[in-house]
Amino acid sequence: MPLRLEIKRKLAQRSERVKSVDLHPTEPWILASLYSGTLCIWDYQTQTMVKSFEVTEQPVRSAKFIARKQWVVAGSDDMHIHVYNYNTMDKVKVFEAHTDYIRCVAVHPTLPYVLSSSDDMLIKLWDWERGWLCTQIFEGHSHYVMQVTFNPKDTNTFASASLDRTIKIWNLGSPDPNFTLDAHLKGVNCVDYFTGGDKPYLITGSDDHTAKVWDYQTKSCVQTLEGHTHNVSAVCFHPELPIIITGSEDGAVRIWHSTTYRLENTLNYGFERVWAVSYMRGSRRVVIGYDEGTIMVKLGREVPVASMDNSGKIIWSKHNEIQTVNIKSIGADYDVADGERLPLAVKELGTCDLYPQSLKHNPNGRFVVVCGDDENADFFDIMGFICCVAHFLESRGMIEDALEVATDADYRFELAIQLGKLEIAKEIATEAQSESKWKQLGELAMSTGKLGMAEECLKQANDLSGLLLLYSSLGNAEGICELVSLAKENGKNNVAFLCLFMLGKLEDCLQLLIESNRIPEAALMARSYLPSKVSEIVALWRKDLNKINQKAAESFADPEEYPNMFEDWQVALAVEAKAAETRGKFPPAAEYMQHADRSIASLVEIFRNMQIEDEHLENGGLDYEDGEPNGDSLQEPDDTQLEGHDGSQEEAGVVDADSTDSAVLVNGNEVEEDGGSSNEENPLPN
Repeated sequence: MPLRLEIKRKLAQRSERVKSVDLHPTEPWILASLYSGTLCIWDYQTQTMVKSFEVTEQPVRSAKFIARKQWVVAGSDDMHIHVYNYNTMDKVKVFEAHTDYIRCVAVHPTLPYVLSSSDDMLIKLWDWERGWLCTQIFEGHSHYVMQVTFNPKDTNTFASASLDRTIKIWNLGSPDPNFTLDAHLKGVNCVDYFTGGDKPYLITGSDDHTAKVWDYQTKSCVQTLEGHTHNVSAVCFHPELPIIITGSEDGAVRIWHSTTYRLENTLNYGFERVWAVSYMRGSRRVVIGYDEGTIMVKLGREVPVASMDNSGKIIWSKHNEIQTVNIKSIGADYDVADGERLPLAVKELGTCDLYPQSLKHNPNGRFVVVCGDDENADFFDIMGFICCVAHFLESRGMIEDALEVATDADYRFELAIQLGKLEIAKEIATEAQSESKWKQLGELAMSTGKLGMAEECLKQANDLSGLLLLYSSLGNAEGICELVSLAKENGKNNVAFLCLFMLGKLEDCLQLLIESNRIPEAALMARSYLPSKVSEIVALWRKDLNKINQKAAESFADPEEYPNMFEDWQVALAVEAKAAETRGKFPPAAEYMQHADRSIASLVEIFRNMQIEDEHLENGGLDYEDGEPNGDSLQEPDDTQLEGHDGSQEEAGVVDADSTDSAVLVNGNEVEEDGGSSNEENPLPN
């Protein structure tokens, strides 16, 4: 069931970027460490700053109260730990603790220990009773150690979060970790233990935009909390309420139910990125550190949920646990002063599945009713009834009537799509500006043949693949040209490549592959379509591959150096030159029949066949047949036709696929075939 939490803002103070926050256990104080190198102590009752310490000129990333010593301990980017007495404002101790930035300090709840973690990948344990001596170094992480925290149920153990994507669990007496959790796909920024007694859980937050709940006994992930749109920088289990709090660099603080893991609420106060979240046991106050200051909120009410029957038995709730005492157990002779605490023995009655909002005894004292958060609405307004009427009409098949009375925009859009009323759906999509609605409307418009509307909708939805399908089906070259620049702006290089290829802009295709670091693909494309560019691409490929495998790079053959290794290389170059004349010219669809009877053979095959014919002509090896019924024989070709024709040299034929005139490229010179009208009357045999 959803929680019914009352959330009130108790403090809002703007300042420099806040990197950590902490609550004093007895005073109404908030400690904030700033990126500017200052420590500030705010009084949340008077809304004023009561103390400040100029620690260093570099960021102070973590600071904590040590209330039993009246100290503040801070770790900063100058690699030192600074200790101050917050009553006298004296500097107690400053010492170099690490060889890189200090990310976190954690104070042991009972022993004179402080843990520090750093970008030098080390965790160190300091004993202030021994003059801040380093008594243990914990090694094991392979990246920055972002946070350390003690286990409240076993203070001899602690957990560490690192950008090496792992969580490690340690004992204070051992330099080696007990075990490691491979926690996230990206670096882990924060970790916190569950303080309740029934679950061996901890929670982690990561740069992969998620928070995860772990069972550290079974070493398994219990739940993944998704919803943030940026790095999760702070997490905590609230000690008094059944909630999980996560803060992110997207500026949002999300509140989740710790049992159902349902998102209960989202807080965003416009203070930019969230860097820290802190709480205090026994209190419902939560402090949040932002880029632009500090916020403190109070969750729920601090009045306990309790009930007492006529016999003096009291029951109350603590989290989801129900506890009871009997006042009469202290005896009638016990002298009680006003306001005195009673020495009562507390008994556990059990746990309940819901978060109690009220408790009430049965009049006979035998039963207790626990009332939790309600999922049912007790009051309705007219809009709710209209919504119900619309759903009723739809269920009876009266969709048009449902559309008339419906008021919810999303519901009206669905009804308009069902009815095929595209104009109404378009009006709703224009108001909502939802990409999913535009895409759905565009697909429907395309299926119904309203291509103009389909184009507009696909543009609004930024559906480049759909636009490519539409433009290519219509033969819209101008639209495809516009789509090229649009695809490049959106990083859709695959769509841009297809558009350029359809437009015949092969050089641009090649350049796009090179810019995308697809050099092998560029080489293959150049070999197929732009052989004159092969040498240039091979040089780039060699240079790129030389960084990885020099021997493999040297094995590449350049066709300019080794043309014998590339079949029909000269033919391919000639074909490229001729094909470039017609590339990018798009005849209208009405002229299709004029081009439908073209040979399906490739240009390379045509050129190769013409070479064979030329060789036969040179060698005189052709047999001539009578071509006309009158018996006139085919004339021998003049010697001038074959003059200077060396059979040992390479030759290439060029044919214009759009013309019936033949031309032969002999040693680079184009010569028309001799024979005039006699050749037309007596053609060469095929």
